[in-house]
Amino acid sequence: MKIKNIQGPRGVFPEELGSIFDLVNRVFRTGIDQNMETDYPLVFREENLENLRVITYERKIVSHLAVAPRHVITSGASLQVGMISSVATDPDFRGYGLATQLGQTANAKMVANGCGFGLLWTSIPSFYRRNDWEVIPNGWCYLPKISQAKAFKSQHTIRPLQIRSDLNRLITLHKSQPGGVTRQYSDSVALYTLPSTKVWIAERVGKIEGYAVMANSCNKFGMVEWGGSPTALESLLATLLSCDTERALPVFVPRWENPMTELMKSKGISKRVPMENKIKKGKGCEEMMVRILSIRRLMEDLLPYIKRLWKSEDASVTFVLEGGEESVTLVCHKGQVLLSGERSLNVVQLSHRDMARLIFGPGKPSEGSEYPSVVPDWLDQFFPVPFYIWVLDYV
Repeated sequence: MKIKNIQGPRGVFPEELGSIFDLVNRVFRTGIDQNMETDYPLVFREENLENLRVITYERKIVSHLAVAPRHVITSGASLQVGMISSVATDPDFRGYGLATQLGQTANAKMVANGCGFGLLWTSIPSFYRRNDWEVIPNGWCYLPKISQAKAFKSQHTIRPLQIRSDLNRLITLHKSQPGGVTRQYSDSVALYTLPSTKVWIAERVGKIEGYAVMANSCNKFGMVEWGGSPTALESLLATLLSCDTERALPVFVPRWENPMTELMKSKGISKRVPMENKIKKGKGCEEMMVRILSIRRLMEDLLPYIKRLWKSEDASVTFVLEGGEESVTLVCHKGQVLLSGERSLNVVQLSHRDMARLIFGPGKPSEGSEYPSVVPDWLDQFFPVPFYIWVLDYV
């Protein structure tokens, strides 16, 4: 069914931001003391307006979607990704496929921005699966209890962040993490000063050795980011657990080995759940989903990572996304790893969703029952690709 006088999808004009906030706040923030403008400052900042898309009815915005282009660093590779945010349709205009139309134009916009894949968080994965998105794992959430605070010993002074004097050190600590979203200085300022968020510093002899970001909002809850030495992290937990009023403190960690996971294990804290589990009614992480936009661009971004891990002799495989003409061949010949436009004898032709699972997991390619006959076992050496998005970077 079509609606008359519908226009778009199209970009937005600066003077329409107020109308966009009216819509997205009505959909996502009714009845709570938060608003989308301050919750997602990196999405709605002036320099990102060109990546907002709307559909209007008689000049009224009735559906909206935002794209936030970002870079994800993982294992020596820099991946250009388009993060989808604030997908909202006026209740009176649902069921007409408006969000699907916006999603299609967003895919084209992300490709034009050079993104190899898209990324989003949602509580309705079934809708996005119909549009070629697939759920992938991100990390774990430990749930230490207040009663376990005595297991942690503090050797640091714990104090609130002083943004002007401390920020450069926090940026350095964040960059020292093995992976995550890259940030500009202004990004860090915006994220570390989010509403209902407090940053704690672990300091010893005048030197900042660690930090923890505590959030208590509807979209971010718990220790959503941390960094620093193991002793600094222990000091932070000793203090924050002892003064927390909740029954347990959600602490989010990557799936790969990291100082926080090692600290939890050393204290005998084994209870953890996937990040997407609801930690508390109305709070917790949503499902993380990806959509492969360009298999060639994605493989170009991943090439440094693949080169570092390749252990096979001469081999090649061609990746093809079903429903499209784009393909790319990964070749190892005489010790060189490169990409080619020529097809090899090994052709892996998969749907967008199966290709997402092949590349990003959760399991190794040889464990995928949907494609064991077409996927060479040697792809196990670098797939699935591990990457982690700190909750603070969720859009």
